[in-house]
Amino acid sequence: MKSTIIKYGIRSLIAGLVLFGITLLLSLQWEIGNSEILGYAGIIIALSMIYFGIKAYRDRVNGGAVSFGNALLVGLGISAMGSLGIAIADMI
Repeated sequence: MKSTIIKYGIRSLIAGLVLFGITLLLSLQWEIGNSEILGYAGIIIALSMIYFGIKAYRDRVNGGAVSFGNALLVGLGISAMGSLGIAIADMI
């Protein structure tokens, strides 16, 4: 479970950090509507890693079945790392 959380969590962290950072940099040049769309797209891409992480955990580790508790733990771990990436980009 830890390897799946780390693998997809790092992908989510990088996606959130890069896309939110690009949005902040381009917001100086673009109108607010365009940068808002790009910002929301970055959040959706970063948090979509939750779905892919739980699916990978179900398929590769558990052989096609996953309990609600395990899926919840994997999802919370991945979302925590993705949220950290967005928070770091926002602080910068």
